[in-house]
Amino acid sequence: MTFLGSPLKLWASVGHWWIWHFDLAKYTEKQKPRVLVSLAACAVAAFVGLPVLAYYTGLAGVAKFWLMPWLGYHFWMSTFTVVHHTAPHIPFKPAEQWNAAKA
Repeated sequence: MTFLGSPLKLWASVGHWWIWHFDLAKYTEKQKPRVLVSLAACAVAAFVGLPVLAYYTGLAGVAKFWLMPWLGYHFWMSTFTVVHHTAPHIPFKPAEQWNAAKA
């Protein structure tokens, strides 16, 4: 069984997010200030928002209001990406031929 043919494909977006979006070395010097703001927002949400949510709603509230929507979003993105990159009627185009308006 291949990765794309298994339920593990639903976790692909989480892996991509973890590997690519938290490594400053993957960004240009011009992009780094904006990336740092984004990472700071993630840190505030994780270290302030989640504890406040847990305090007022308990662990069930964290699961209901953060974990499940977060997983749902990532599963949806993973499924969309797999379909987009594997559907035979959707052609893959090199960067120089790709057009955002037509995609």
